[in-house]
Amino acid sequence: MSGEEKEKVKILHVANISTSATRDHIYNMFNYLGKIQDLKVYPSEGNITANTLLKTAFIKFDDERCVEVAQHLTNTVVIDCAIVCLPYPNPVIPDEESFFNSGGSTTAGQRQLPPHVTNKIQESDDGSALFYWPLPK
Repeated sequence: MSGEEKEKVKILHVANISTSATRDHIYNMFNYLGKIQDLKVYPSEGNITANTLLKTAFIKFDDERCVEVAQHLTNTVVIDCAIVCLPYPNPVIPDEESFFNSGGSTTAGQRQLPPHVTNKIQESDDGSALFYWPLPK
């Protein structure tokens, strides 16, 4: 691999997660996209207080294409909040303290899909339309 090749983004940052959502909810929602190497949810169970409004998660996949597809799940309502899914450009998931010291989670409206990731609408013979995106091969 040449020094000019860019490291592939394999970590997804999921923000705006309901405090009612469990680690298992998050894992099960994203596991169907591909193999998950690591999953961190902040604040961790021991750090949730009455003042905790939302959770955030970092999901490291085996394949960078999973991160591309997962971004299409932005605005999916999980329990009672619409999540925001963004690629996390660093190769390592931040620890909880570093994450919160850096300013915390992403807010809606900051999401951008990479230019090569597209959505498509396919019309059927009966006049109905289907919205989809190509899955990783």
